[in-house]
Amino acid sequence: MRNNPIDFASDLTPAEQTLIAHLAALCRAEQQMPPDVALAATALHDWLDVDGQLAELAADPVLVRSDDAAFVFHANDIRIRIEVAPAGYRRRRVTVHTLCEAGAPAPEEMAVQFPDGATQAIPLDRFGDHVGDLPAGTMRLMAVGASGGITTPWFTI
Repeated sequence: MRNNPIDFASDLTPAEQTLIAHLAALCRAEQQMPPDVALAATALHDWLDVDGQLAELAADPVLVRSDDAAFVFHANDIRIRIEVAPAGYRRRRVTVHTLCEAGAPAPEEMAVQFPDGATQAIPLDRFGDHVGDLPAGTMRLMAVGASGGITTPWFTI
């Protein structure tokens, strides 16, 4: 057996070498994802939780103190209040309170999703609220519990 690869390039005619170069270029192009496929995959990401309940904004955002604001969303028997306060340059502290009516179980996990598809979990604090520091901008809240998922519409903090 030979350990060195056999070089057949010297046995090829110029026309065959040109053909192989074209075939190699076609193979390289096939390995790249077409831009339309990437756009379709990004759009499909919004359907990740199609079975989740879409929460409705119960009222216009309320200014609380200075730069603070509060959003209130309803989804069936669950009321979600999101309080937003400044937390440094272009950062916001988000506190999520849930009020469940008629024995509905509270969501156990919460995260925010950004327009680029990235998500960030909002951990539970010792008082039973979800609190996290987030970058200012557009986002939506996603909550998951025993009764299913809840997704808010996009909002800006």
